[in-house]
Formats: sequence, structure tokens, C-alpha cells
Amino acid sequence: MSSQQNESTSGGGSGSGGNAGAPSGSSGPNDQNEQRDRREEDLRRLHEMFEQRGLPSNFFSSLAPRMQQILTSTMMPMPNSRSNQVIEQLQHQGIGALPGLTELCEMLCMGNEENLTGFNYRQAVPLLINLLQDTEIEVCQYSARALTYLLDSLPRSSHAVAEAIPALLSRVANIHDDALIMVAEQSLSCLEKLSQKHARQILAERGPDQVTTFLDFFSIVAQRHSLAIVVACTRSISSQNDFDQIKNTIPIIISRLKSSDKKSIEFAIQACAIITEKSCHRESNNQIDFIFQRQGFNGPNDMFDVRYNFETFEVGWYHLFVTLFVTQIMFQLIMLRSV
Repeated sequence: MSSQQNESTSGGGSGSGGNAGAPSGSSGPNDQNEQRDRREEDLRRLHEMFEQRGLPSNFFSSLAPRMQQILTSTMMPMPNSRSNQVIEQLQHQGIGALPGLTELCEMLCMGNEENLTGFNYRQAVPLLINLLQDTEIEVCQYSARALTYLLDSLPRSSHAVAEAIPALLSRVANIHDDALIMVAEQSLSCLEKLSQKHARQILAERGPDQVTTFLDFFSIVAQRHSLAIVVACTRSISSQNDFDQIKNTIPIIISRLKSSDKKSIEFAIQACAIITEKSCHRESNNQIDFIFQRQGFNGPNDMFDVRYNFETFEVGWYHLFVTLFVTQIMFQLIMLRSV
């Protein structure tokens, strides 16, 4: 009888122990269920987006497994061991650093703030700046690309990446080989992103002069990046010293008003307008005279003639907008000169 009581007591104890252990073991499956529900919700939204755009139904069914794999991988944080391994590879010189640079670019291209929490960008950026000045062209290009991707994936790293501004400008201004043009254009892409927050640092390094030195050798996209950097730098002008940093770029900006690329013309007009506006506020006639005197720029006709080049542009609202914008600039310039 006592043995039966002992058995029931032990059985009850084991049962209570099993029940007590259930809540602690149930937290893991719940987290997994929540992650699975989030992935399914993301896939459902993706499916709806495809249907709204008229894509065939079998397109999503063939793509869904791959998309689920991508969503799963992007939700997982980067292991510290992998981060340390990449940074260790970046400590090599020349071709030896290329595997680490390639892996880093792939990682940053697919990364975001969540899954790159374990990546020590403060340790990686100085290594990338050093590799940017390497003699191997491919290493330089991947280094500039990694810095560009880093700004996209981890916006908070911009202050650390800003330390690369002198090295990036040096790459843009020193093209003694055709192969270096690719490095320069990649550097321009990085500088264009940095100019959104660090234009004054670029201006202090005479960035406008350096990014426009070989402007005609770059692709249209790279030329737009160069002019966007110049526009950002003009916005940060606050003194005569700042104007001295950019004045040699003014003739190049004016020459872009005769470009066949509409976006380049837009950037050139913005730069001229900003310089004129700041000169008006500061009542600096010396700056206005400099704009008029450089490279035979003598009056409105130099700008208006090209506005009516009907072989290059279609007549429309864009044409009218540009003409009115240039008229406003020239009116301000002429009024200042008459004072």
C-alpha cells in the first residue's frame, strides 16, 4: 500500500515537474512562430505587389522559395566571428585583401541596420581608407565600393566614412591611367553621398576643384555626381574664404550650361543661383565681377543662346522653366553690377 502511495507521489511529482518545465520550453517555439508569421506576411505582400503589376501567377510560385531564403537570411544578425574574419582579411595588402573586400561588398550590399549589428565599421573604415590608396587598381575600386555600400547600409557610419574624404578626392583628381577612371567614378559615387552631410569637409579639401578636374572624361552619371557635389559645396559657402575654395570651379559650372544633359544643366543652374544668392546677401560685388569675367562670360546672351537650341531640347515646360530660372539669375547679376 505504501509502495503504491510512493509511486503515485513520484508520478505526481514527475507530472508537476513536466508541467513546470513546459512554459520555459514553449518560449522558443513561440519566437519561431512569430518569425515564420512575419516571413509569410512579407511573402503575401510581395505576392500582392506582383499581382498588381500584372505579373503571371506562376512567376511568384517559382520565385517564392528563393525570396523566403533571402528574407530568412536578412533577418538573421551577422555573427561576430564572420565580422572579425572579414576585418582580419582587410589587414592584408594588395591582392591579399581582395577576398575580404569582395565578401564585405556582398555583405554590405545585402545588409541593413538589423543584420549588421555585429559589424565593427569603426575598425573597418581605417583599413578601407588604407586599401583605397593601394597600388592595385581592383583593390582600390572595391575599397571605394565598400565605403559607398557602407553609407547605404549603415547611415550612422557617415561620420567615420567622412575620414576618407581626402583619399577619395585624391583618387578622383589623379587619373594617369584609363583603368583609374573606374576607381574615380566609384569614389565620386561615395563622395556624392557624403556631400549630403559633410559638404563643408569636402569644400575645405578643395573638393569642387578636384571633382571637376577631369569632368569630361567621366560618364554622364559620374558627371552628375560631380556637379551634385559642387552644388552641395556651394550651399555651405559662408565666407570669402569659402568662395576662394570654389571660384576656380565657376567657369566649369558655366560651361555645363551648354551641356546636352538636362540633369547637368539643372545642377549648373542650381550652383549659379546659390552663389548669386549668397553674394546678394553678402553684397559682394567682387564675387559677381569674377563670375562675369571668367572665360569670356560677358552677359545673358552666353546663357540664353543655348536655351533655344531646338536640335538638343524639346520645346516644353522644362525649356520654359530653365529660361525663367536663368533670367532670374542674370537679373540678379546685372542689378548687382549696376550698384
